[in-house]
Amino acid sequence: MAPDSTTLRLTYGADNPELRKLMSRVLQIEQQRLSIHDSRLAGKQFHLTFQEYRNGVPSPEKELVANGSRLTRFDSTGHFSLEVFSRQVSEAKVENRFLFAAGMTVKAFDVVPQKGDLYSLRADIRPFRQVRGAAGGPADNPITEARLPLGVKVPLLVYTLPYDGGDYLQWCTVAQSQVPVGEWYKRFRIPHFVVYSLRIE
Repeated sequence: MAPDSTTLRLTYGADNPELRKLMSRVLQIEQQRLSIHDSRLAGKQFHLTFQEYRNGVPSPEKELVANGSRLTRFDSTGHFSLEVFSRQVSEAKVENRFLFAAGMTVKAFDVVPQKGDLYSLRADIRPFRQVRGAAGGPADNPITEARLPLGVKVPLLVYTLPYDGGDYLQWCTVAQSQVPVGEWYKRFRIPHFVVYSLRIE
């Protein structure tokens, strides 16, 4: 591992397959679990910001939690974990709940009318790969990993509407396109999405 990067692990949903099915298919709640364990990062900050884009126009970038908060600090062993739950809460609102070891913060957003059920939280904006032989992940829900640079702000998660291809809707096409998020509206005509960016410092 390069000295200027670390490894982020990701799993989708609950380990229990029945609970995972209940949450995703019945309750329509997306869950993603992210963790880093790197002794070099003890006491460092997992710095998260978010920025909305509507019809290609970005809002001001904002802090997810107060800068320097204990919620987003690596512990004394260099461990940090985070769970994110996403769902539609009403005809007009969607939300992302960020559950840290020491607390939680919630961000809610106004939806594009009649499209609240189409939003999806995507981590595949980063190149994750399956971890072979990793302990702790069920066979039907493998652990994946991605490399993250240190001290550099990078997009981590995107809460987005899909690309409308006419006969189909696709989220992966957009998230994995390598097109910069600032160009998504011009390229894909996606009217609304939220970018969560990370910097480890």
